[in-house]
Amino acid sequence: MNRKTTTLAAAIAAILATAAFALAGQAAYAANVNIDIVAGASTKSNDAFSPNPGQAHVGDTVTWTNKDSAIHTVESGSNGTPDGKFGVQPDGKTPILIPPGKTSEFKPTAAGDYKYFCSLHPAMIGELKVS
Repeated sequence: MNRKTTTLAAAIAAILATAAFALAGQAAYAANVNIDIVAGASTKSNDAFSPNPGQAHVGDTVTWTNKDSAIHTVESGSNGTPDGKFGVQPDGKTPILIPPGKTSEFKPTAAGDYKYFCSLHPAMIGELKVS
């Protein structure tokens, strides 16, 4: 019985160690990705966000910081048409306003290319590439 208990304890320890290693790898993989809304952004187009395109991984936290003097939004979609993936209030329609000096965040759950724009200044366009 003692031998079975020792074998079972070793097996459980191995499983827990494997799970801890896997979780540690995921936590180490998640990062913060910063994208700036640049000064004078409302008069720009694909250079209103920096970097553009932004690069992130699934699970990263993407933070847009408004470094301009005007209020902006970062709303997913293209050609001025929102798709509701990020940048909107819980109602799924109302854009989140980002005042000067403030931020907005998005944590992608799926890989893909996410186009976005400012709904107040639709010429401001960006892209986030998530792998």
